[in-house]
Amino acid sequence: MDTAPILYTRFRTSSKHYIYDAYSNQILATSQRVWENLDRVLGSQRPLESDFVPDAGVTAEVRSAVRSAQGLGQLLPCDVRSMRFYDNEATLRDRIRRHVSHLALEVTEACNFSCRYCPHTFDDGRMVRRKSMAWPTAEKAIASFVERSSEASGRSVSFWGGEPLIAFRTIRRVVDFIEAAHPSMRPAYSFTTNGSLITQSVAAYLARMRFDLTVSVDGPEDAHDRFRISRKTQGTHRGVLAGLTRLVEADAEYYRKHVQFNCVLTPGTDLARTFAFFDAHPLFTGHRVRFSRVAPDGTTFYQQYGTYSEDQEDLLRKQSTAPSQSPDAHTAYKRRRFLNLAVRDRTPLRATVPPNGCCVPLLKKMLVTVAGDIYMCERMPYDLPLGNIHRGGVDDDRVVSLVDEYARRSLPDCGKCWAVRLCGLCYRDCIRNGEWKHGAARDRLCESQRASIAARLVDYAAMIEADPAALDIFDGVTVNRPA
Repeated sequence: MDTAPILYTRFRTSSKHYIYDAYSNQILATSQRVWENLDRVLGSQRPLESDFVPDAGVTAEVRSAVRSAQGLGQLLPCDVRSMRFYDNEATLRDRIRRHVSHLALEVTEACNFSCRYCPHTFDDGRMVRRKSMAWPTAEKAIASFVERSSEASGRSVSFWGGEPLIAFRTIRRVVDFIEAAHPSMRPAYSFTTNGSLITQSVAAYLARMRFDLTVSVDGPEDAHDRFRISRKTQGTHRGVLAGLTRLVEADAEYYRKHVQFNCVLTPGTDLARTFAFFDAHPLFTGHRVRFSRVAPDGTTFYQQYGTYSEDQEDLLRKQSTAPSQSPDAHTAYKRRRFLNLAVRDRTPLRATVPPNGCCVPLLKKMLVTVAGDIYMCERMPYDLPLGNIHRGGVDDDRVVSLVDEYARRSLPDCGKCWAVRLCGLCYRDCIRNGEWKHGAARDRLCESQRASIAARLVDYAAMIEADPAALDIFDGVTVNRPA
C-alpha cells in the first residue's frame, strides 16, 4: 500500500524562511536550518514516527521542529482520495436547477473599439458576424434563469459584448421586462463598458436603475490611446471621459457608489504615472480600480508589442506588497492577487477536495450568447457549451459529466501536488475545443500554476512582514464555495 505523501513547499523572503503546508493550509515560519534540511527529513513522505531514523546529517533541532509541527496537526500525510463539490450527484443536480444566482446575456458581438489586446479583435469570425441578441433568445434566457434561480439569494443580471451599450435598447427591454413580469426578483444589474456610448439619456437610465458599472480606462490619455483605439484606429480617451462626465451630471451620488474601473497595465507604459493618474483625477479618486495585466491567451499582443520590462515587473511586485497605509498601495490590485490566500480555509485537508479553482458550472453564472448557447462564463474562446436556450435549455447531464471527467482526469496529479488547495486551474485552462490537455501539455500547465502560486506566497509573506495589518481589508470576507 502506498504511503500518503506529505505535501508542502518551501519559500523565503529577503529576511525569513517559510513552509507552506498543504495539510493544514498554513504558512509556517521556520529557522534557516529547518528550512534547509526539511526535504531530507521528509524525503520519505511520511511523518516522523518513533522508528523512523532520518539521515545522519539531520540535526536534532530539525527532527524536533518537525515532530512539534506534526503534534500541532501540520506536515501530516495528505490522503486525497476524490475530487467533488458535493457528497452526491443529486445535490449537484439540485443546485444547478434551483440555485443559479447570475444571468449574463451576451447582447451583442459588436464593438466600436478595436483594442489591440482584446481576444475579440483577433476573432475574425466574430468581427464579421457582429450579431446581436434577438428578443426571443433573451426572453427564453430570462425564463430559464427565473426557473433555475428559484432558491438563489442575491440574484443578478449582467450584459456582455462586444460593447454592451451598442445594444442598449435590448438592455433596457430586458430590465423593463424583468421589473414588470418578475417584480419580486429585484436583481442587481451590471455590465462592463468602454464608456464611449454613454449619452445623457443612457446615463439617466443607468442611474435610475442603479446599474453597477465597470468602465475600462487604461490611465492617462497617451497610455489609454496607445492600445484602446476605435475601429477607425483613433484615440478613445476623451470620449470615455466625456461619457463618465455625463454619468456624474446625471447623478453624482450614483456615480460615487456604483461606478468602478478596470485598467489594463500594458508593457511599455509608465505604470507609476498610471497609478498616480487614478489617485489624482477627480473622476476616479475614491473609486475602486482593478488593475490587470494583458491576458496571455487569444491574441498575438506580446509577440507584437513585447512583454513587461524588469522595471515594470519590479513596480508591479512592489505595488502588490506595499504596506496598507502607503500612498502607493492600490487596494484593488492587492485584492485580486491575495484574496484567496488571505481567506483560505485553515482546516485539515480532507480525503475529498473540490476540483482545483473550478466553480460549480452555472451556479456562479449562466452565460447565454447571442445564438442562445449556454456557458458557465465569458472566457474566450467560447468552449464547453452546456446547452442551448432554443434546444432544451441547460443540459444537466452535460454539466454532471463535465465535473466528473475533470475530477477523474485531475485526481492522479492533484492528489500528489502541494498546491492542491491553492490551485486556480479550471475547466477552461485544461480543455480546448473539447480536447483535454494531457501529458507534457498538462505538466507545463501545472508547473506554471505552481510557479505562480509560489511567487504569490513570497509576496504575501513579504507584505505581512512589512505590515501585519496589510490584509485586514479582508476581515469578514469569504470566498464563495459550493454550498
